[in-house]
Amino acid sequence: MNDRIGRCEWWNIEVSARTRWWCLRLVAESGECGYGECSDGGAAADVEPALRAVRSLVTGRNAVDDRAALLRALADRSAGARSTSQRHLAATIAGAVECALDDLAARRAGIPLWRLFDESVRTNGIELYANVNRGLRDRSPAGFARAAAQAVADGFRSVKCAPFDDLPGDGEAAAAAGVARLSAVREAIGSRSELLVDVHQRLTMPAVLSILPALESLEVGWLEDAVAFDRIDDLRRLKAATPIPLAGGEQALSLEEIVPACDAGLLDVVMPDVKHAGLAGALAVARYAAGRGLRVSLHNPTGPIATAASLHVAAVLADFTRLEFMYGELPDRGSLVTPTERPRGGRLGVPLGPGLGAALDLAGTSFTMLAAARG
Repeated sequence: MNDRIGRCEWWNIEVSARTRWWCLRLVAESGECGYGECSDGGAAADVEPALRAVRSLVTGRNAVDDRAALLRALADRSAGARSTSQRHLAATIAGAVECALDDLAARRAGIPLWRLFDESVRTNGIELYANVNRGLRDRSPAGFARAAAQAVADGFRSVKCAPFDDLPGDGEAAAAAGVARLSAVREAIGSRSELLVDVHQRLTMPAVLSILPALESLEVGWLEDAVAFDRIDDLRRLKAATPIPLAGGEQALSLEEIVPACDAGLLDVVMPDVKHAGLAGALAVARYAAGRGLRVSLHNPTGPIATAASLHVAAVLADFTRLEFMYGELPDRGSLVTPTERPRGGRLGVPLGPGLGAALDLAGTSFTMLAAARG
């Protein structure tokens, strides 16, 4: 088989006013394709030139023989970035390339991607939780309640909201308005469904502390990103103030970054993201956290390629809890890939065919390919 990469194609689709998904297709000269996703890497003005630069770096290389050198070069780009945002973008693009290379390798070997990580796998599928945040058009308490109730009706046992995202200010007034939304959600989904809350670091520490009693009365399943995972003193203060499990770690680009919070026991749920940390990096974070008795739930607020990649990582983790699923933002998202992505009863099956188990359906969807630079 000819493993030389003939084309490095970046495809994108505008999902909503807030979201654009970016996916990679590496086409080997043999005709085999490998896929990755680098959504949520940064603003389009920064993403597009970075993708073009990586396309030049990757095209013509050997997907097998040059794999280690390619990933080292991409890691060096991330480490040498001049700002946190540039480092995040470079790491997310590297994550897509790593995924696509591993997809090609697994397809070439005729095995599912998870076999590159482990021989054993859970066979009963992966439980999902519905993140309803980006799919909301009506962000009133009633709008939050309707979206959450629909997710539960569709078979999801857990629902996550980010009720503070669009509110003015970061103090106690915004915190109280967000709690009103959460109260409506709890009433709509009942006591048997789990309610997860993502703060997105939108509130001050005093504001977060002010609503802890209300969140506890709503029986919140976890409080995510109330403060950044590397703000150890603030995490310790928050941990001492509430029995609500604390979740975080989505922005960690390496195991070393998350170790202090894990070792101090300040996170109850660790949330690596395969897009940002890469497949190997996310798996390393997950296994480290699990080894310290912490729960693992992969961060995954993006498209079906990243979801497929996350399934392969989740499948080899014995104590994995639930996988994030972006619910309601693009109703026909399942048709973007073949075979169709189709959750059943709030679960997705573990891919058993060769490679990632998902390929972009570029003929039947609204994906557009990033053009070459002009001039």
